[in-house]
Amino acid sequence: MAERIVVSAEAQGSVDAYLEYRRIVGDDDGGKLFTDAEYEAYKARVLPMRTQNRLYVSWGIATAAVDCKLVGPETMCLCGHRYRQHRTDFEHVPSGAAVDVACRASGCACSQYTYIPRVLGSAAPRCTCKHLASEHSPARPNACDKAGCMCRAYASGIRCECGQPYVEHRTLVETRAERQARGQPVQRPGRSDIYQAMGGLTHFSSLAEGPTRQAAAAAVAAKPDMDPALFTRKKLTEEEEMAIYEKRYQERLKAERDAKQADRARVREAAAPPRALPASRAAPSATAPSLRAAGAIESRASGVGRPAAHLVPTLASTPTSSSRPGGAHGVSAAGAPAKATIPATKSTVAPGVAGKTASTRTVSTSRAPTSTSAHGASSTSKSGPASKSLQARGAPLRPSAP
Repeated sequence: MAERIVVSAEAQGSVDAYLEYRRIVGDDDGGKLFTDAEYEAYKARVLPMRTQNRLYVSWGIATAAVDCKLVGPETMCLCGHRYRQHRTDFEHVPSGAAVDVACRASGCACSQYTYIPRVLGSAAPRCTCKHLASEHSPARPNACDKAGCMCRAYASGIRCECGQPYVEHRTLVETRAERQARGQPVQRPGRSDIYQAMGGLTHFSSLAEGPTRQAAAAAVAAKPDMDPALFTRKKLTEEEEMAIYEKRYQERLKAERDAKQADRARVREAAAPPRALPASRAAPSATAPSLRAAGAIESRASGVGRPAAHLVPTLASTPTSSSRPGGAHGVSAAGAPAKATIPATKSTVAPGVAGKTASTRTVSTSRAPTSTSAHGASSTSKSGPASKSLQARGAPLRPSAP
């Protein structure tokens, strides 16, 4: 786990002051910090040169409208050193003549800064002679130092992001007036001019490759709602640029959060158990179909196509206590309790249809119970419709035992 360093507000001010010092002085102090007097004397000497004689260094195609690469303080040279390790401060810049940006590193023979693109991280591409860039001389024209190699100048076979080969590009060192004559952006007078070896950097967008900056400018033209201040040549303060990038960063975070919430909602909906249907939409009861099926079975068993209610006597054909003259409790007008007779049943066989086996059914054949009314007349209950239908068909009915 990385160690976290916490400093006080006073210490933070000291850190900021050191970073400011390093951006202005670079390696000019020889590894030993200047005293306050030396620091002020150094700034008084170099700051006017940087604001008036700044050099803009770029890499690209002469006829292109956009430079493919803008060189900054940390951009590497073919000699293996950074741009800030080259000579960048001039008291007088010759007009109309090439400016030699020689390397100041000890023992380096580089006489002119030469940009070389980096591939596979920080590695420089090989030359067409199959040798590394470090195996070529740092002095122009950068011939190969390998014994027996006939390569007279370093040239890579890679292509730039613009689609053109490496050999079509060149490193260009320009003054402010020359760059403005080409229609390229320049740095407005400000705090950035006091820093060492700023090269061609004018905005944060200058760190991107030329085709990327050009695509961003085209996107701004296609979408007017985007903030064009990021891609215009108008100079913005550092606080204004940081505010624009912070706004875009927060919008991207919000879009990512909304997308994650939508994904979680879909997962919860897919994992939720199915909801029960309301009572009004529930399946109908199975009682009615079961009764209809039972009636159909009895009808087939009887051999006729009538409902089972016409074959089997129901309780309605049997006198009940409420239908007897004696009243609800089976008592006659004379006060004598009426005798209740339980009907007896006997299994009879009904004649079946030709070719079919007769089915056995149970039919009530008991005599109807009698009761004496108040006038002495007897009443006899009639048999149900099932017995009439059997008699009409000639089925023998045997009386039950008394």
